[in-house]
Amino acid sequence: MMFTIAIPTYNNCDVIRSAVESCISQDFTMDYEVLVVNNHCTDKTQEILNDYDGKIRVVINPMTVTPAENHNICLREAKGDYLVFCHSDDRLLPDALTKFHQIIERRGFPKKYVLWGRSMYRDFYYNWRKTGLQLDQICSGPDCFKAFFAGGLAPTGTCYSRKSFLDAGGFIYVQHRVAPIDMIVLWRLVLRHFEFEMTGHIFFIREFASTVVELATKEWLNSAVEAVERFLKIIPDHERSLFINYVRNSDTNNFETYLAFMKTGLVSRGYMLRNLLAYMAHKPLNILNLNCWKLLGKIIAW
Repeated sequence: MMFTIAIPTYNNCDVIRSAVESCISQDFTMDYEVLVVNNHCTDKTQEILNDYDGKIRVVINPMTVTPAENHNICLREAKGDYLVFCHSDDRLLPDALTKFHQIIERRGFPKKYVLWGRSMYRDFYYNWRKTGLQLDQICSGPDCFKAFFAGGLAPTGTCYSRKSFLDAGGFIYVQHRVAPIDMIVLWRLVLRHFEFEMTGHIFFIREFASTVVELATKEWLNSAVEAVERFLKIIPDHERSLFINYVRNSDTNNFETYLAFMKTGLVSRGYMLRNLLAYMAHKPLNILNLNCWKLLGKIIAW
């Protein structure tokens, strides 16, 4: 089977029906499955899912697990070679699988691959092009780190080569409620020789994101530090050395993430100051940018 569409859900009875309908209504002509992992919901989610008996496959967790683990259950339970996530508050476009298949076929059905597209909400293209990457262009190797230092991909609407993603460890659990898990997951996939592609297609509709939380700078930094520390702890020594070497030898304007690197000891205060001053000097108007001066104050204070 080429594709599994996975819907990890927890108490989303008000929106789950539209998500399921969008998944079972694909115009894709080959076999695919829709897998829903019910994270021990306590609302009417399962009653709604029962209406789709025979059209979807449902796994019910005996107890509620973390979102990261629920996504990993999707990875383990799925039968498709490629896994596309659709969160309960999103909808796939009817031709999503057809477009995914066309691109994957053109690439020769890669075994270590992540593919995603544009979005009307929280679009990743800003981060992608800031790194000098183009749409419909494969990125691999250490260059990918820079793209993902600015943030990660939300799983919904993203297509993963399932077995290699699972073999790489899947989604990473971090205790902080809003830690940037998606970012460190992608760092690990870069180290495992995955290829990444952002295409100009739109695969899904996201009208809002229930997980978006506005954080104070200090809280965001604490969550990022915890994520970085967790990442460094779970990767083997040789991968840790490669990652640290790249971090310390790269120019950056992703200063927020590098603040977390500074707090974890990966880069020095001097490194941060040199890069920030070079960034401000590159364009004279940056000297008038209040955020640059606030960042300078944080580097000195922290």
